[in-house]
Amino acid sequence: MRRTRTDFLFAILLASFTSFLYQANACTAALLTLTVFCTFTVGSLRHFLMLWLSAGILALYFIFGQQQLANQAKRPAFIDEMAIRVQRDQLRLTTEGTVSGQGRLESGEKVLFNYQATSQKDLDRFIESDHARWLLGQGEKRPIMGPTNDYQFDFRRYWQSQKVTHQIQLKTVAMQEAKASNPVVALIDFLHRAHFRAERLAERLPNPLRDYALSLLLASKASQLYQNNPMIAELGLLHLFALSGLHVAFLTATVQRFFRYLRIEQEVGDGVLLVLLPLFYLFTSSPAVLFRALLAGELRIIRRYLRWRISAIQIWSYSLIGSLLLSPAILLTLGGQLSFSLTLAVILSKQLGMIKRGLFLSLVTFPLILSQQYVWNGWQTVANLLAIPFFTSAVLPATLLGYFLGSWSFLATLCNLLIRFFDTAVSLAGRLPGQFVIGALSWPVLIGLFLLPFWLLPLGKTGKRLVIAAWFTILLGNFVLIHWPAEGEWTTFDIGQGDAAVLIEPRHRTVTMIDTGGKVRFGPQPNYRTGHPEDLRPKAIEAKKAKARGGAGSFRYFALSSRQGNSTHSYPRALPSRSGPYWR
Repeated sequence: MRRTRTDFLFAILLASFTSFLYQANACTAALLTLTVFCTFTVGSLRHFLMLWLSAGILALYFIFGQQQLANQAKRPAFIDEMAIRVQRDQLRLTTEGTVSGQGRLESGEKVLFNYQATSQKDLDRFIESDHARWLLGQGEKRPIMGPTNDYQFDFRRYWQSQKVTHQIQLKTVAMQEAKASNPVVALIDFLHRAHFRAERLAERLPNPLRDYALSLLLASKASQLYQNNPMIAELGLLHLFALSGLHVAFLTATVQRFFRYLRIEQEVGDGVLLVLLPLFYLFTSSPAVLFRALLAGELRIIRRYLRWRISAIQIWSYSLIGSLLLSPAILLTLGGQLSFSLTLAVILSKQLGMIKRGLFLSLVTFPLILSQQYVWNGWQTVANLLAIPFFTSAVLPATLLGYFLGSWSFLATLCNLLIRFFDTAVSLAGRLPGQFVIGALSWPVLIGLFLLPFWLLPLGKTGKRLVIAAWFTILLGNFVLIHWPAEGEWTTFDIGQGDAAVLIEPRHRTVTMIDTGGKVRFGPQPNYRTGHPEDLRPKAIEAKKAKARGGAGSFRYFALSSRQGNSTHSYPRALPSRSGPYWR
């Protein structure tokens, strides 16, 4: 028990230290101070000294890495000849001819890049090969721009958490195939090629099966799942669709069942899993959040055969330490916060029933989501209670079967119908009235709302009622202060085409916005083909048939709905001419 407590406090101490190191503010300073005081509760001088000695050694490692990243971020913008090594599955192409993605310079530095193609032939160069390539050309390298408004998503901080500080705007591009310099690089290149080919297979599936396969199985950035169904985010179901412990546990159980079906001994199957899990991590482009689930799965297998007495809390602690070594700023991202807080909450609430556990998890995730999105949907708790069992028992198996057996059109159709039912249910539930704009709560309030649910677990009925009453009192009190302020406010903010202004009277008696019109674009816009010609062959046939039905020289229009707030706008979309590019 004492060792478990020591390991847990060690992991929390490292987490609070790295958060303060990479984002020094009053919130992270308070968390670090609180954690330092908690280490004095270890109860053993030997464990206390070992904890701080280990923390001191790792602190030097984190400080060195942060200094390197800070020095890299300070490099000014400049224009020069660039050479960027890019994998094919890291490229993103749009019908407007924009090529973007992530790559590495010759020095090993990770960068973002953009290039504007000038013609379909120019864009086709990026489509033709699935091997790693060098993009050579003149470009402007500049730091990633931070947010221009308060409470806006900070892309600069997000990418710095992945050790990316600069972006390159390429003006010209020449290509050269990138050779692997060693076996490790060759293996990584092979996995990237396999990942891209797997994406091409998913692209041929009907929607929403296509988007679900790209998100749930491949962690592909080509998925348009959240654009097609924004209610997934509004209902707080993002943790289901991000590759994490749920998916690793499902895939591990599937492989184990397959080995049992073939009557392969469990020891052999576990040995295969020890190799497959790291390969799966590399195959999915090594997302930092997935590393936690990978390490936890490996530790569980090793524990079983080494007879290692290690608790679930210790496995969680070691996975947090390992994730921090790989990505020190992981807890500064919403994905990292949700991943580790939810898994810890699940471990601590095993004694609760399904409904009580669902309510507990909702209370834990509430301040985390609110700190980033500032809104809360009242149906999130119900949606998670109903969606999680159906998701694990039906949606994940249907996605797996539909992807690997997609050549059997009947089975793929059945899987797609099941996924469409789930997708439609989520969309309809998200449109129900119940979304509340709460606003930006102060950091002490958010920390209090996050910690109070954990204090509920060891208390009796009376204590739990008092804590729940305190939780709602804090929330409602701050809600009133935000929405009915005693003082007025004059705010100017950047809306992308200049500044707008908002004038708010005390108690929100009136709210006045002052703005001017935006820019108007005239003339035809480019519309390039972005997929491989073999993948678009069925779409070409359908486009030609539709063109023939419409008559010579005529256009047929389809309404594309774009849901923004409470209004819906429709945009006309013309089918291409017989000799023009195909719509994707």
